[in-house]
Amino acid sequence: MGGSVADSVQFSTLCSMLLNVKHADRSQKRMEFNRFVREWNDEWNRRHSDKASEAAKRDSLFPVLRLILANEDSRSFSMKRAKLVQYVMKALMMPSSDVSEYVNMGTERLIDRLAEEVSKRKGANKRELSVAAINKLLDDMKSSSDDKVKSDFDRIVRLCSKEELVIVFNVLIRNIESFVGVRTLFVMQWIHPDAYPMLLRGATLEKVCEAFVGVSLAEQSLVFNANDILGQPFRPMLLKQLPFNTSAYDEIVKHCEGDFYTELKYDGEHILLHKLPNGEYRYFTRNQVDYSERFGETKDSKFSYILDPFFRPGLQNCILDGELLLWDSKRSDFVRKGRKASDGKYYDAKHIDEDATFGRASDIKRCIALFDVLFYNDKNLMNVPLEKRLGILEQKVLARQDKTVIFISERTLVTDKDHLRKIYSTAMDKGEEGIVVKGVKSFYNVGSRAFKNGWFKMKPDYGTHATMDLAIIALRKDKFTGFVESFMLAAMDGRKFRFVSSVNSNMKRHDFKPMMDKLQANGGYLDGKEVPDWLSGIFSSREDSKYQMCFVRKQNIQIVEVRASGLFDNGRLQFPAIIGHRADKDANEAERYDDYLGFSRRIRNASLNAVGEVKVTRKRRCGVDERFAVPKKLPSNPSFGNGLAGKSVCVLQADNIEQFKRLQQILFSFSAQVKPNPVSCVDFLVATKPAHVKTATQIKANKKTIVNGQWLLNCESKRKLLPWTDDDIIHESPVCVFTLRGNGEEEDDENEQEGEKESEDEEGMEETPLPSDGEEQFDAERNLTPAPDATPPPEDDGLEVTPPPEDDERDSTPPPEPDDLDATPPPEYN
Repeated sequence: MGGSVADSVQFSTLCSMLLNVKHADRSQKRMEFNRFVREWNDEWNRRHSDKASEAAKRDSLFPVLRLILANEDSRSFSMKRAKLVQYVMKALMMPSSDVSEYVNMGTERLIDRLAEEVSKRKGANKRELSVAAINKLLDDMKSSSDDKVKSDFDRIVRLCSKEELVIVFNVLIRNIESFVGVRTLFVMQWIHPDAYPMLLRGATLEKVCEAFVGVSLAEQSLVFNANDILGQPFRPMLLKQLPFNTSAYDEIVKHCEGDFYTELKYDGEHILLHKLPNGEYRYFTRNQVDYSERFGETKDSKFSYILDPFFRPGLQNCILDGELLLWDSKRSDFVRKGRKASDGKYYDAKHIDEDATFGRASDIKRCIALFDVLFYNDKNLMNVPLEKRLGILEQKVLARQDKTVIFISERTLVTDKDHLRKIYSTAMDKGEEGIVVKGVKSFYNVGSRAFKNGWFKMKPDYGTHATMDLAIIALRKDKFTGFVESFMLAAMDGRKFRFVSSVNSNMKRHDFKPMMDKLQANGGYLDGKEVPDWLSGIFSSREDSKYQMCFVRKQNIQIVEVRASGLFDNGRLQFPAIIGHRADKDANEAERYDDYLGFSRRIRNASLNAVGEVKVTRKRRCGVDERFAVPKKLPSNPSFGNGLAGKSVCVLQADNIEQFKRLQQILFSFSAQVKPNPVSCVDFLVATKPAHVKTATQIKANKKTIVNGQWLLNCESKRKLLPWTDDDIIHESPVCVFTLRGNGEEEDDENEQEGEKESEDEEGMEETPLPSDGEEQFDAERNLTPAPDATPPPEDDGLEVTPPPEDDERDSTPPPEPDDLDATPPPEYN
């Protein structure tokens, strides 16, 4: 039987499986995947009678896995959302003005709309594509000229159905794992328990797939030897972030199971140095990029020529874990990344040209700090405790050390909590990046970053103190697609705003869209050709640039909270990221420029005084934003009676955080149960703006009545529950049982006064005694009771939304963010 399994399996079948996996429960995802794999294996068995032949081994699951695990494949398309939109629009010959509708969409919704637009305009070709055929089309797109890529893209667009295009588009921008909702770890484990460890140790995805052809899950793998790592790239063990605070020492002792070392945290490039027999060398970064040719593949060339004399004569081979650094001879110190050397220039340790004759003449030299030995003279040491590995490193690897060439990093055995604080404080005083902590008994777990490993890094920017509020004064947009590439940030400098740094436009969607609406209000953006007179430190956009600078009108400036690791020498932020939109702050509340310049020093000092308890769980936990926390009644909050006793109310949004909290406390004053989210059990909702995305979502759902927050403020001023009027109601749902129309306490008072007047006019009428407190409460509650014939609203548990966790480490791939704006987001202020 000719051909491969990939030639016979239709791409549409694979797409159907992936969509089933996407929509399946977690427990069912593996079942859907395994069903597809069983059918694939059945076809493989029919085609290959000789299971051990080379043809059978090559006919693996690789064509499928390179589509599902696109991030693990060497094939790259260098494509992001903006370029994808650009290619689709050119393939369909759409006018550039149509791009505006795609700009603010989430990734999943964007791709669905693009695929739908293609299907609607071109229709699907009747030809069925196989898995092999779609991979051939995608292979043609990589590393081609731009015109050739566009031509190949147009072929894919014409040949694929909408469902197939959704998968292809996600593969092109390397978003397929997030879209389907699976991680590389899980997919590899579904193939075989030994598959993922093999991938971590440097085997390519294709080699892993070939290794497990015809191997059942129950069979122990004999295809990978632990000693085969010499000369091969693999993923190094990584450090877990740990903020320095009062509880850090106890957490370290707990996970290190006793004693631990500390080392200086160097600011360089993580490197794995392989010394092979016969004078050969290999150099791999943490991302498995091979720099051997640049650094010297033999002992007679480039950087390897300089290193070779420092090794002991009896050393046959080894793998060393270390940091690639730059040494500045004039300063007698290391040059940190993003910092100027003594000659005023910036350097990258990976890209300094050196050879045996002329390489050391410069004042800036490449060198390596060693932390660990993982392989020594044909023996894998990864399962040897760190203490013993370090003994081998010190006694059997280097004949001599030189900080300008190669040296073993100094370490300290920590004795107690005060000792740890002293070490960290000294590092901060010297302006170091931080410190590293490693358990004495720890083993080397390839590709792992976890608390249980007992390896940590402590830096001053770990914690809530490493943030500041900056103003968005401009945007940088792609001229063709209109996508916002970055925001320009500014601090207050006197009466002007001073540009300080740019930051990537990545934000949470529930913050991004409302903020963008405010940035372009009042007539849109200003022309980027002329810098406004209230702004300094920034230039206008260039005509030849592919990006367009759009200045924000002064009255539209928005404040964002930004996290960063510090400042570079040029005053720009180091590794900035937006945490969220501060809609509660005015533009003049942005960070002062003088305070901005002291940010690095401030976060170092703050980290020394941090107090807190580190919570460690198997799953990531996020800090709870005060907008999403369960509301609590303040002890000082006054009581205005029991008018809303037994009633559940949710404040959707307010004009600012202070008003948001105030509305919640007013509800508490009337004995209401205040809910943080608009769950199905709430009786009514409170908001201030009908057009706000949270309010609009609930109006569209049409299940709850929404009252203006001003009504609550009026109730507070009168210290009584007022009846609803037309002006008080933003939206009245016909299915909502609860209502306060004409049932407020004010109307009760009027009725009582009218009743008293009538009783005075009637002669001989016996005076009625005043009701007791219990009767008053009963009457008030009775007035709020819904009509007995009212129809209860349908249950809708989908309204309850838990705020998503913040992005943290890369240990796990988070589930894809929802792209459907109809999903009910958590409440927030404007």
